[in-house]
Amino acid sequence: MLFRLSMATLALAACACGAAGQPFVDGSRAELIKAAPELSALEFDSSQSTLDPLLRATGEQLDSMLAKFINISMAEEVHEMRFDSAPMMWREQRDNFRYVVKTDPFAESRRPAQGADAAQPNARSVFLIAGPFVEMLGDLLPENQSQSRFRYLGRIAEGGRPSLVVAFLARDGAREGLVWLDEATKRVLRFRTDVLRRPFGGKLDSFTRDVRFVPVNFSSLKTTLWLPSSATVHARFAAGELHSVHRFSEYHADENDAAGKPRGPLAMEDDAIEVLLKGVAALEAGKPEDAMGPLREAAARLPERIEPGYYLGLALYRTHDLPGAETQFREVVKRTPGFAAAHNELGAVLFERGDKPGAVVEFQEALRLEPANAKIRANLDEATKKQGAVEAPASPAAGDAAIKVNVREVLVPVVVTDKEGHHVTGLAQADFKVFEDGVEQKITAFSSERAVVVAPPSPGTQAGSSGPVAGRPPKPLATRHTYVICLDMLHTSFGNFVYVRGALEKLFQQEQAGDSRYVVISLGRKMEVVQNPTSDPAQVLETLTGPAFRNLFQHGSKTSAQLEVSTFEEELQEVRALCDAGDPTCPLRKSALTPHADRVAEYERFQTTQFLEQLRSVVEQVARGDGRRTLVLISDGILLAPGRIPFGLLEAYFPELRSTRKLEDMEDVMQPIFRLAVKANVPIYTVDSRGLYTSPGMDASRNVNASVGPQVSREWDNIATEEGLTLSEIAAATGGTAFKNSNDLFTGLERAFADGREYYMLAYVPANEAQDGKFRKIEVRVRDNKALVTAKRGYWAASQ
Repeated sequence: MLFRLSMATLALAACACGAAGQPFVDGSRAELIKAAPELSALEFDSSQSTLDPLLRATGEQLDSMLAKFINISMAEEVHEMRFDSAPMMWREQRDNFRYVVKTDPFAESRRPAQGADAAQPNARSVFLIAGPFVEMLGDLLPENQSQSRFRYLGRIAEGGRPSLVVAFLARDGAREGLVWLDEATKRVLRFRTDVLRRPFGGKLDSFTRDVRFVPVNFSSLKTTLWLPSSATVHARFAAGELHSVHRFSEYHADENDAAGKPRGPLAMEDDAIEVLLKGVAALEAGKPEDAMGPLREAAARLPERIEPGYYLGLALYRTHDLPGAETQFREVVKRTPGFAAAHNELGAVLFERGDKPGAVVEFQEALRLEPANAKIRANLDEATKKQGAVEAPASPAAGDAAIKVNVREVLVPVVVTDKEGHHVTGLAQADFKVFEDGVEQKITAFSSERAVVVAPPSPGTQAGSSGPVAGRPPKPLATRHTYVICLDMLHTSFGNFVYVRGALEKLFQQEQAGDSRYVVISLGRKMEVVQNPTSDPAQVLETLTGPAFRNLFQHGSKTSAQLEVSTFEEELQEVRALCDAGDPTCPLRKSALTPHADRVAEYERFQTTQFLEQLRSVVEQVARGDGRRTLVLISDGILLAPGRIPFGLLEAYFPELRSTRKLEDMEDVMQPIFRLAVKANVPIYTVDSRGLYTSPGMDASRNVNASVGPQVSREWDNIATEEGLTLSEIAAATGGTAFKNSNDLFTGLERAFADGREYYMLAYVPANEAQDGKFRKIEVRVRDNKALVTAKRGYWAASQ
């Protein structure tokens, strides 16, 4: 499995703000449409005979309106979307304000909405980027029109009304824009301004403000004002882009607190960038099917940008539409040849479609663009390896150097402990017996690995010497043990993260630098290397205690998965209450429950598939390493039957209801992971991060209906048990140990590390020479029948 790059590794294409190469007043039809795609529906008119009368009528109306302007305020909802190029990610936030316009002197400002959170961002920082809005109308006042050059462009429909479009350019070259005027009343419907000269003192590279106005009637004051109904603002700066959408409502005048009534619609459809981020959010939530609609719409509304096509390619890939994904990624790399992530994704699609040479070419180009990207390099190595047609057998661990392995010899790492969990050392080959499918096998080789954690020589000294050795840097110890810690972000709740982090911190506080190497990886919404390979425990500890590590869990996928189930269970509770009360709507509401369960099941299926693909990718990477390699999986538990939760709850609340959809067993997806781990002798140790078991059915917050309380509690208990059984199965199948039902997570982690350093390695040539691909069961016994033996439980007899 190839490494996937984060969806956020996208440097955005330049926003087409302002006419391309020419001001609006001088641009050709093609240049105008490129700069403002909404003008494609414009009926262009080269005649300027209507320009002067149009400007005069509009200016006179504005002059009259502003002369009787009053102090007013309006509710403003701000949706700010920000792209930062350094971390390569979108961030968004929503804020609420009262937008205030004063007349003496004329000024526009914001203040936090009543009851707004005190932690809300400072209104002034938003104001500097977003406003003012009413002041924009001043460019059309009679006394100011001489400061700009105007051009009449033609007719178009704006907001369902016939309107006329005029372009303008300030004579000092500082700004330009477009104005949409109502054809009948000559009132301003829409006003766009592009700042051309050093926006905000050079802090911005470009700045565009686009405002829609609506007449608001204050009948008690006999006044009608042109006020903003919505606005969009787009700014580019060195570190990225900012796009904000403003929606206005609740107009009030200071005088007598008079309420204003808009004479037109205020509702604004989702902005194109909002549509794009809606698709991205669905993709990140593991719902690629839901993402495709918004992304296709965004692609149609933002033809000049590349990110809708890129994200659409990801959505198609995740729904296994490989031809569609290839088409999207090829178009993206054609338009932006320097976009490394798109080359990597195209390579991944080609690899999966069987075009190994094509995949290698794309990975090579991606790596050329980002030579330090370890994930791309791993993809290239994998594709190059597969292109060679012959895959070499897994190398024996470095600690097993005493064993010479022939092509049919089976290696069996064995951990032996007493009943207190202490490692039993000093055993010899004669103390062991190995059985395959119940038949004793002859042990052909044997070695013992002891835990010796040796710190590397301090600077200026040499191992074995009693004094400093001038000019000789310390020689690093060879890596004999590798520990890969996998954090299950999909199934682990934020509440349990506190205990996970504490146990990991304690573990690495006691670790000593030596011949071990450590890696920390998170799995879930995306796979991310939290800690790159290092032999320094202090470096791992620094990562674990840093804010970036805490943010992993705060932005994990468990919350969204829980929300899907919680929403479904709330509906079950509500319908159960209606039915128990004899409500006539009960049959209709019940009929919607099974389809809802199916939708939740499909969401679970996608998330589980994605998680297992990531786990397999990690196992593949670890399998190619050297030395003794141990993988530690920390999780709240995993269900390998998508739909188990919604279908089980459906039946618990309504025993008469059954989903027609068959529960999907994903054991076939899990088996290749077991095969990889067993073949490479990589044990997977599992740590159940739920700690000491408590019945989830006893959670009082569930508010379970009395009529079905026992059934629901029993069902939740069964679900929790099955989640833990999957962790136990993963450990048992690979020769690891499952640690569960204990709040002492540290002990489980410590045992996993210790088993990686204290073990025996046995080798034997199977008496059964058939290479039929069937599973062969292995059993290892020791002379002391009171000792506990941990080993892989078998292997698949496939030819190399």
